[in-house]
Amino acid sequence: MKTVFVALGLIILTCSITQAGMIYGVVNFEGKHVGEGVMLQILSAGIVTDSACTDTNGTYQLVTKNQGKISLRIIYEEKPTPPIEGYIYDDPVRFNLILEKKNGAYTVRRE
Repeated sequence: MKTVFVALGLIILTCSITQAGMIYGVVNFEGKHVGEGVMLQILSAGIVTDSACTDTNGTYQLVTKNQGKISLRIIYEEKPTPPIEGYIYDDPVRFNLILEKKNGAYTVRRE
């Protein structure tokens, strides 16, 4: 019986250590969903730590071990946007994103 309690305690401890944050939403460009295959990346100190791609409806889900302040960028037509900052914690956070083209370069902002 003692072994069961020890095992249960270890499982609970492991689950609390490996908590992850999640962001989700949709990416729009010129009033429409971007479609499938647009990459979103989370950066830490300029290095990509997590990434995901949009589905056919332009929606995405990105799970990360990072929590707190994050930097997020989009790769569209093989061109990265400047990163935007946001905050994520244990609960999922919705980031609906607007992709814009200014002076030949893409930028992103939250809706």
